[in-house]
Amino acid sequence: MAFAASYSLQFEIGPLSEASIGNVGMDPKTTGWVDHVVTPVGAFGFIVAEDALDKYFVQWAERHIKNRVGRAALRIGFNPGRALANGASGRMPWYRLGRPLGGQ
Repeated sequence: MAFAASYSLQFEIGPLSEASIGNVGMDPKTTGWVDHVVTPVGAFGFIVAEDALDKYFVQWAERHIKNRVGRAALRIGFNPGRALANGASGRMPWYRLGRPLGGQ
């Protein structure tokens, strides 16, 4: 959450921000608490929600779905943030540590 907050703050008023390229935010009255509070808190909320869905719904559904394509689609659909992070790390989007996609 601290990373999201610091990155959001840098994006709004930092040296490589919208304000530094002259887009918006040069006038301090145009930036608000929404930009500095809601964005990082919302991002943290999405991360927590995805983890909860993975733990309480996706793992339960995987025990009942034997189709590998269906299981992969379920993992990607309910955890898009993790799917993108896996792709950026060179892994398959449906990868989960300790949970192979094959039959259990």
